[in-house]
Amino acid sequence: VTYFVLDEADRMLDLGFQDDVQLISRKVPKPRQALMFSATMDEKIQAFMATMLEEPEVVEVSRSASIASNLDHWVAHVPGHQKNDLFHYLVDNEKPQKAIVFVRTRKNAEEFAAHLTEAGYRVDAIHGDKPQKLRQRTINGFREGRFDFLVATDVAARGIDVKDVTHVFNMDTPVDAEAYVHRIGRCARGGAYGRAFTLCGKNEQRLLAAIEQLIEEKIPEIEHHPFMPPRKPRGPVAAPRKKKEAAPKSKKLRGKRAEKFGEASPKSSKSGGPKKVRKNKGKPKKKGVENPASASNLTRKQAAKQQTRAARPNKDKGEARPAENARRPAAKSGPSGRPTGKPAGKPAGKPAGKSGGKPSGNPGVKQNRKPGASARQKPGARGKTGGNQPLRRR
Repeated sequence: VTYFVLDEADRMLDLGFQDDVQLISRKVPKPRQALMFSATMDEKIQAFMATMLEEPEVVEVSRSASIASNLDHWVAHVPGHQKNDLFHYLVDNEKPQKAIVFVRTRKNAEEFAAHLTEAGYRVDAIHGDKPQKLRQRTINGFREGRFDFLVATDVAARGIDVKDVTHVFNMDTPVDAEAYVHRIGRCARGGAYGRAFTLCGKNEQRLLAAIEQLIEEKIPEIEHHPFMPPRKPRGPVAAPRKKKEAAPKSKKLRGKRAEKFGEASPKSSKSGGPKKVRKNKGKPKKKGVENPASASNLTRKQAAKQQTRAARPNKDKGEARPAENARRPAAKSGPSGRPTGKPAGKPAGKPAGKSGGKPSGNPGVKQNRKPGASARQKPGARGKTGGNQPLRRR
């Protein structure tokens, strides 16, 4: 082996053939002459070139994103469901002798080839799913003029070298911006004149902007065709809106937030300044605290309790609390000097039972003592309900 040639090296790297190429390179004996051709020379290709070539001489023909001067290209904006109709409209006007139609996927290639066949055109498709012998047979038939349209994908875009191709139609805007240059470069070869058309849908505007950035020029648009997407009419230019001024702050920051944002006021510091009085919203007021602002929120029962507490004397000041008997009016006495009520000597409770026991300190409560049991309750002790306290177990 004297010559070792690598063609379309960038596509080989994209398709994942780097390990296979390096394995073949180790099998080829030395000395040899290695030649590598690539449409792009990015960092990945340069690193691959350093491992395959020794002291190479670089020959650059043209920029990877250059458009030939004998090639005219346009873009037509159209809704996605009307691309086929626009394609037939362009074919009827242009009347191409030999054209290549590029689509994005292999499935689209087969479907669009079947669609053109039903329309009466001589068509064949080429993509990566077909074996190499069948692809070579298709290219030879297209070169010899057996059919007028060749539907292809991006994988086959660089391997097609037919000199008399007059038109290229991009049914889908290419995802890779560099693929656009290789697609339209299939026509206008060998100094001939060529025309290229790209059908751009609404969702492909971003891809079109990337292509125009790569080639550093604006692609001319076809403005008058029967499938133009509707555009919203532009109204009169409105006056610029004035910026709204920020409303003044109603509350000032306090504490750590005020120190952080630098908006502390002298009244809001921890050391001094009056504290904010909180209103007592419908809750009973604590003992000894008077809040006239919350008096309107109290119920009648709570207001009556406050009046009773305010009327009582303060024990801390040493004021004696009047006896309960002093509050009651004195009983009227009869002509004999005794009060007109119950006789004085008779107790208010019931007399003692037959057991002969003495009445307890609480004469109004019935005794439930068993004979022989000792009374454990203290005389006069009452529970919350007014009776004697229950017995407690030791």
